[in-house]
Amino acid sequence: YVIWDLLSKRWSKNLSEISFLKSGVEALALFNETDFHLKQGLCVMLWNANFKIPLKSTQKLINKTGRLPKEKICLQSTMIPDFLIPQFLEQTIIFLDHFRNSINYHKLEFKCEEILTQGSSAPSKSLCELILQQSRGNLQLLNLHFEMVKVLELIAFLNIKYTKPMHSLFDDVANDAFFMDINKQLAYSLQKPDEIRQNTRVYFLKKAVNTTIDLIVDCQHSVYFDDHLKWIEKIKTMATIWELDVSLLERHHILELYVYGFDDLADELLGKVESRERIVKQLLDIAAKRLTLHL
Repeated sequence: YVIWDLLSKRWSKNLSEISFLKSGVEALALFNETDFHLKQGLCVMLWNANFKIPLKSTQKLINKTGRLPKEKICLQSTMIPDFLIPQFLEQTIIFLDHFRNSINYHKLEFKCEEILTQGSSAPSKSLCELILQQSRGNLQLLNLHFEMVKVLELIAFLNIKYTKPMHSLFDDVANDAFFMDINKQLAYSLQKPDEIRQNTRVYFLKKAVNTTIDLIVDCQHSVYFDDHLKWIEKIKTMATIWELDVSLLERHHILELYVYGFDDLADELLGKVESRERIVKQLLDIAAKRLTLHL
């Protein structure tokens, strides 16, 4: 009841009040495994009532503009200001994680004291009854939407410019499946992407790696990498989900660090990366450019 109140009665009436969204999503962690039937049904209702519409608006907007646009356009399209969109997407990812992880449950039966139903020929259903009547979510669709929101989060937070990301990074079948009824079975199976699309995804994640360099802070003779490394881990997680070569992105990351002169971190990471011999030529090119500038 607390979660439903926070998300459906408070946050949904003012989508800029992200604190209500955060509190509601955080409270989903309080469910025990024995109550996953309740948690799953609640997630189905929350998705349909609260997450689906603003997320669909955000996805259409970013896909159309190829980036996260300025506040006025964001407010017109999503009712969420541009600077809060990354937080909205971050909380949606956490919500979808709860949704996916509670999909296997032991069925519960709703029991109500007779005194509560006496004197009414057709008593209205309680929230608990409605929750337990929901069909469980479709894991294929949940995973697909999880991937989609992860992509949107990278674009929104890192301010990546990328033309038609939904159509570039996902095939037509996946695009048709976006925002279908989350608990309906698909009449077809989602296919693995072909080599061309996988290469496109590698290009997108490399572009994301490049933008994370801006998160490195050089202040008072000290260099801070925390935010940069946090987003590098998010990018590598996305690569794992898409079954891409993570070591390829790690090598690209090291090259970018050397290009921008962050040698200490690059040296540290170079000893851990696989197939270092694959970037010898690029490292020599960087060294040659530095020597030319020095001369």
